[in-house]
Amino acid sequence: MSKSYSLSFFHKNLLLSVSIVLFISSILTAAQYYLQSEATTDLFKQQALGMGNVIVKTLHPEDVREVATAPLVTDHGQQKLMRQLDLLTRENDTLIRTYLFPSEIDKQSGLIILSAAPRSNAGLVPGSTYHPPQILLDAVGETLTNKRATTTNLYHNKTNDVISVLIPLADGDKVIAVFGADLDASLIEEYRIELLGKSLGLFILLAGIAMVIQTIIIRKLLSPVKDLINAFME
Repeated sequence: MSKSYSLSFFHKNLLLSVSIVLFISSILTAAQYYLQSEATTDLFKQQALGMGNVIVKTLHPEDVREVATAPLVTDHGQQKLMRQLDLLTRENDTLIRTYLFPSEIDKQSGLIILSAAPRSNAGLVPGSTYHPPQILLDAVGETLTNKRATTTNLYHNKTNDVISVLIPLADGDKVIAVFGADLDASLIEEYRIELLGKSLGLFILLAGIAMVIQTIIIRKLLSPVKDLINAFME
């Protein structure tokens, strides 16, 4: 009977210690996963902004003004802009598509396409209406309100994980159009899956080691108690 009581006392303390170790380990693992995942996403957004700014600097202001006034496919400035966007999209594997929006939008009616890269924008031709996901609409509104570049959070379209970058194009102090680019962010999701696997593996390893060490420590600490209980019961 004394042996049964002492073992129960030992198991209760061991269970409590192991539970604490597992709880702390899971919190640390989740925090590490979240921080590294967010850092990767933020880095991708910064690279997207950098790429967008480089592209915007290559666009000729007079061509942008021309398409902002009348987005006709046959216009000389439109043809130049479409070829330029198409070339830039071809040269960057990360770019899914590029386009220009007007500076005034109607979220209910959709966005009028001022210009777009022909190769990557099936169905999106100058003058057509584009109904983007809400996350992109909100980012366009933020760009026009703040008059500065914006990136969306990661979202999924029909075929890709995407982060979009939006940059206002100004003529003096007035924003006349918004440049948009959708970037393939599939690598972020792949990295998250890989990171999750590594984090879980590390958690299992560290938790196992901690449990073994904790068991040894508890045994040593409770050994005098067990001896005292056994001596008292005898």
